[in-house]
Amino acid sequence: MVAASLVNPGTKAVFPLMPELVTRADGAAKNDCEAKAVARLLLHVRREHPHLALTVLMDTLHGKAPKSGSCGSWA
Repeated sequence: MVAASLVNPGTKAVFPLMPELVTRADGAAKNDCEAKAVARLLLHVRREHPHLALTVLMDTLHGKAPKSGSCGSWA
């Protein structure tokens, strides 16, 4: 499972948003990969919360061009 969270550096509160499961696609023998789940999560968060100014933090596993490039179009 991957999830987005709302955080504020001035507080200790963390609010999880929209978890995205890493699941099997219809008829697939193997689970989906985490990278595809993150891509779906980013699309869902932007669609459901277009008014939020977001900072996306990811480790190097998720630093590939397709996901990081889609974040650049949010400005």
